Amino acid sequence: AAASEEAVSVALKSIPAEAEEQGVAGTGKLLELFDAELPVARRRTLIPDGGGFGYEALASFRGFFFRPFNDRALPQGDSEEARLRRARYLAVLGDEAGAVREVGLLRKGPQDAMKAWVEEVRKRLVLRQALALIRAHVLTSAITLSDSGV
Repeated sequence: AAASEEAVSVALKSIPAEAEEQGVAGTGKLLELFDAELPVARRRTLIPDGGGFGYEALASFRGFFFRPFNDRALPQGDSEEARLRRARYLAVLGDEAGAVREVGLLRKGPQDAMKAWVEEVRKRLVLRQALALIRAHVLTSAITLSDSGV
């Protein structure tokens, strides 16, 4: 029982203070944030590492011609565009951990563009994990109490 209570204590301490004070974003809000950061990330996929102002200007121009992602099946491929498509597809399905993994495979530039979204998702995932542990503790405590006849 002591180990279980210690696990609950660790779970509670793992919750970021910001999440405690401000709450965490819901699925819809997370998708809005993803879609807000996506155009910058897509443009940055066009800029090679160490690319200068000329590449940035060209990427901004080409960004006007991007079409929105509207995938109905899991996008395939290893390109950064495919990874962003897959990340959005997974985010729409609610697989936030999978979407974060895909973003984590991007180069630094596109990855940095998605930083605020990744942080919000991480807060939500940590909170979800902590709540699952607390829920398991409550359930096992209830079963233990009912088995002991209390």
